Amino acid sequence: MEDVIIELKKEGKENPVIVVIKGYLDSATSYKLVETVDGLLKDGFNKIIFNMRELEYLSSAGISVVSESFERLKEKEGALKLTNVSSRVLKVLDLCGVAKLLDIHTEEAAAYKSFENIVKKQESLPSEVKCPGCVFKAVIDTQNIYKCPKCGMIFYIDEKLKIEPLEREKAGGVVSKMDMWIKADISYITPIRRVVGALAVREGFFEDSIHDIELALDESITNIIEHGYNFDVTKSIGINVSTEDDKLIITITDKGKSFDMQKLPGNSFFSSKGPYRGRGQYIIKKSMDTVSYSPVSGVENKLILTKIKKDSDKKGEAYIKII
Repeated sequence: MEDVIIELKKEGKENPVIVVIKGYLDSATSYKLVETVDGLLKDGFNKIIFNMRELEYLSSAGISVVSESFERLKEKEGALKLTNVSSRVLKVLDLCGVAKLLDIHTEEAAAYKSFENIVKKQESLPSEVKCPGCVFKAVIDTQNIYKCPKCGMIFYIDEKLKIEPLEREKAGGVVSKMDMWIKADISYITPIRRVVGALAVREGFFEDSIHDIELALDESITNIIEHGYNFDVTKSIGINVSTEDDKLIITITDKGKSFDMQKLPGNSFFSSKGPYRGRGQYIIKKSMDTVSYSPVSGVENKLILTKIKKDSDKKGEAYIKII
């Protein structure tokens, strides 16, 4: 059986770690790279270079691990670079639309030097910000969702201090609606998931229900980015969140390639050997109470996810940062 060999070159936590990947990275071996990245993150390393000079084969499972490693390191305020990628492997990355999302260098030295240009997020925080709805000012220390104590406006502030207004709080403390357009970029998934999750908390949903909502939203956006837009970050996705009685309704709009929500494979896609088509759609249907999809490929696709609120004693302010 073809195997993968992984070798590490470390020179202290302030310097990038070189991860040399040799052989075959597929559904049977990709877990080894996951374990390697897990160990490096646990030890405090957040700058990693994948040297793929001797990587002979890369499957979709391997691509998933590389992409996930890229995102995980971004969340840890670090970065992942690829170097010495063979033409065969690069062809697979291009075919899947992933190559343009990654930072690929021809030589290890160039990848190493590129880390000198990374600016940590903490250098811009804490910082004073002004509410977009009034003149109230306060100092924030992290990207998060905030509610102005003066006018009640709720807004999201990202790591670059960009302010995205969500909705002014209505009488009674209920946020009834949120409209947002995001780029079809996987880096937007985590922030939008947190925004919608916070709004669900404010509406009194259970933690399990909030997890279901975030999971279904994540799978929906990922499916559009990957299959609808083929990782084209110039495209956009519309997200509308509203409440009606005890329901939270999420409407997701895109203009990419449509898909069939009615056709799902059998239980075979739960195989430990790797991902199969339809898994994301299955998760969406199982996570939400109702799912409706109106496809018009290339014109407008509309996916409506509805979650019904259960009895809960939880208060909705827990995840909202008050400035």
